[in-house]
Amino acid sequence: MKFIYNSEKLLADNGRFYLSFVEGQSEKSTYKESPVGRVFFHFHELDQVVQNFEEFNFTDISIKKVRYTRETDSEEHTVIIAKKHRITAVWRKQGCRK
Repeated sequence: MKFIYNSEKLLADNGRFYLSFVEGQSEKSTYKESPVGRVFFHFHELDQVVQNFEEFNFTDISIKKVRYTRETDSEEHTVIIAKKHRITAVWRKQGCRK
């Protein structure tokens, strides 16, 4: 997922990423009506989202389920909070001493 990749580049070391989404097959993504108008609702598969976080150096991945209820229906959202892992590069320039 490109937005997880981009966030890893923007977040400070040990920064937190909060993501809320509805699980489902991405090919079933569609437009939905909302109080603010018509919005595109994109579904994501949990395993793929977690794999992306891990691939882009996020750790301490916490997953919770939250039910959102509206007047006519409700839906379960998956909330992920992950920490950008601090990567330390160890190198020594030739001829320099510390």
